[in-house]
Amino acid sequence: MPDPIDFYFDFASPYGYFASLRIDELAANHGRAVTWRPVLLGAIFKVTGMKPNLQQPLRGEYLTHDVGRIARLIGAPFTFPDSAPVNGVAASRVFYWLTDEHPEQAKLLARALYHAHFAEGRDIGPAETVAEIAGRTLGSLGIDRAAVTAALQDPMVKDRLRTKPTMRWSAASSVRPSSSSTASPSGAGTGSTWSTAGSPPAAGDPGKAPHLVAAAENTDGWGGRTAISVK
Repeated sequence: MPDPIDFYFDFASPYGYFASLRIDELAANHGRAVTWRPVLLGAIFKVTGMKPNLQQPLRGEYLTHDVGRIARLIGAPFTFPDSAPVNGVAASRVFYWLTDEHPEQAKLLARALYHAHFAEGRDIGPAETVAEIAGRTLGSLGIDRAAVTAALQDPMVKDRLRTKPTMRWSAASSVRPSSSSTASPSGAGTGSTWSTAGSPPAAGDPGKAPHLVAAAENTDGWGGRTAISVK
């Protein structure tokens, strides 16, 4: 069984939203699973010295045009949120609280939060909003709003967010640069593309799945391109 694809995303990124709508289906078509891993790109900025695209001349204006174009191309509901770039701390904390024992429920919640933010235009930054969406989405599965609210105040849950994504992101030996094309319709992407470790299978080898590539966002506040493709 091939290793799963690590899908790094920030709840503030519309490119992460678009990728979240398709990555599991595309991976399944090639016999791969996907491990979702929220990150806080604001923390990564402290290392890279970058700024959010919305705060950069030209890039910010281009992004607002680009996301609407992508939404139309793939038929995704999209509303430009007034709260952009949203603070994804609470959303990410709840995801990591769920994912070890309930990974599919964590994905379900991530999709619901993304939909609320980028399809409905809601501000998903406040903890109470995240708890409300989680309770509505997962209540029938035994995870209610009160449990989510309590988890958001748990010091262990807070520490998990500070350490887990950072450890994964810094594992440079597990990713490598790739010049792969992406699934985005725009050719002016700003993100760096990274692929899972290992070599692509030989052309025409039916015994191996195609080499899937996931792009890592490199900016916060509607930053670098998140995309997926097959080599």
